[in-house]
Amino acid sequence: LEANIQKVDREIESLRAAVADKINPTKLVETRLETRTRRPVLERVQDKTMGGLIEEYERVHTSSNMLEKKLQEALTTYHGMYNHHQRVKKDLEYKNQALETDRRLMEIRKPLHKEDDTEFKRNVGYCHMADELVTD
Repeated sequence: LEANIQKVDREIESLRAAVADKINPTKLVETRLETRTRRPVLERVQDKTMGGLIEEYERVHTSSNMLEKKLQEALTTYHGMYNHHQRVKKDLEYKNQALETDRRLMEIRKPLHKEDDTEFKRNVGYCHMADELVTD
């Protein structure tokens, strides 16, 4: 679980870097397109260059949106895994505490039995199951 969390964390960092790398090309395309569309009426031409700029603008924004979506999905996965990891750690602490309590109780109860008693006989005595067991 911890290895998977680290893997997702590295993926998030690479996605953040990729999103940051998309900022400058996005600004460039937007500036070029804006400059071209603000030309005086006579200079505004719907030619191949304008079509290419519009196409490039759409491509850059689509890829940027896809990266941001992947980043959000990775963050959601990371937070879910992290919360699950915290629950598992807390459960493990509780179980270790319960085992320690059981171990201490076993140490306390040892003097209550005879020296020749086996652990099986002690456990049967603890559970009051002597009447329920079939002995041969």
